[in-house]
Amino acid sequence: MVVTTLMCRRRWFVVCLVAAVAAGGLALVRWWQQPDYPVPPEIPDDAIDEEIVRFLHQLRQEVLERPEVGERWGKLAMALRAHDFAQECILCFQQAARLDPEDPRWPYLEGLSIYLYDRGKAMDKWEQALARCRSTADALQVHLRLGEAALLEGDWPSAQRHFAAVLQQQADHPRALVGRARLACLQEQWHDALRDLEIPRQDERTQKQAWQLVAEIYYQLRQPQAAQAAERQAAALPDDPPWPDPFVEQVMRLRVGRLARLQAAQELIRQQSYLLALEILDTLISRYPDDPAIQLAYAQALLGLGQPSRAEQLLRQLLRHHPSFPSAHFYLGNALLLQHRLLEASQSYRQVAELLPVHAQALFNLGHCLHQAGEVPQAIEAYRTLLQRRPEHGAARWALAELLAQHGRPADARAELEELLRQQPDHRKARQLLQQLPP
Repeated sequence: MVVTTLMCRRRWFVVCLVAAVAAGGLALVRWWQQPDYPVPPEIPDDAIDEEIVRFLHQLRQEVLERPEVGERWGKLAMALRAHDFAQECILCFQQAARLDPEDPRWPYLEGLSIYLYDRGKAMDKWEQALARCRSTADALQVHLRLGEAALLEGDWPSAQRHFAAVLQQQADHPRALVGRARLACLQEQWHDALRDLEIPRQDERTQKQAWQLVAEIYYQLRQPQAAQAAERQAAALPDDPPWPDPFVEQVMRLRVGRLARLQAAQELIRQQSYLLALEILDTLISRYPDDPAIQLAYAQALLGLGQPSRAEQLLRQLLRHHPSFPSAHFYLGNALLLQHRLLEASQSYRQVAELLPVHAQALFNLGHCLHQAGEVPQAIEAYRTLLQRRPEHGAARWALAELLAQHGRPADARAELEELLRQQPDHRKARQLLQQLPP
């Protein structure tokens, strides 16, 4: 009985030992077959906003917990890129592209991150992104990037192919038409380029660059008057806004911290959503009470809400610590102007003009304040100074012409009106005033 019991115990031990060895061997095989994932980059704890540090550490930890998930690598990559970690993001984009082989975002955004120092590799990445695109909108965006990059590289057939792909889907696409027009210019096909620019020069997203290109074409065609007219038209237009990029917008939505919140508030101010902007700025100014950019944005929002006296107090406090801040002087001038304190406002605008001579709006407001305050010679001088620096400034030339006509200087007013009509032939008020002037 004892022998039997010992034999049973030995058998049980052997079975357990075999099972343990087998389990260990299976675990070893599993460990051996585990993919070799890279370690995500370390996040520096200094020199950046603590909120950004926390956010990036959280995303990095999520990658470490599930390194096989491509979306986690991609989100970390986008967050790094959003906060200007241009080198650290590249490894993460590459890993996201390997683990998530159908998503065009990862090679596209990696291409943007390396384009400045390796254009050829960036274009290869964009070709990979194009092959992954499943939506027409995504494909058009990548075609545009590739077409414009090929144009810069002198690869005309590739540029032609990518612009044609966009225009096949959307025949009036202004950005693609500008690209094709530039390609036509390189091939000295001037009239083809002019035809392609008909739509872009009417579109607010491309009109300035289109008119500039029209001017260059007319110079090549030896038509200087038409070229100069196109130059004047281009000069009178605001800069073209950045073309929206849905991939980049996803990156920018991941921005956190002081800078991101400030930019969100500034965008709301541009949209005249002043109350929403103040909700953000109230939090910011309580945490960063001495930040001049936050103080300036707060004053702008107050001005938008019709509270110039509160804005004045904040701006004067700001200028005590930053007396050479042109934008603070400018908005103080606006606050004083809204309170009808014209001569005080004019002093603020003069300060802007001294600190930043190219600030056209400050000189224009200076002329307006001086005119309203009855300081006619000084107002004329302000408008003339502006027009010396910005001869295409139609509003200043019209204000000067009106001022000269009202104060008995018809000949001078006539000269200004004729120049204005030369620049803007459709200026109806200028033509009417010109007809009313004595010969």
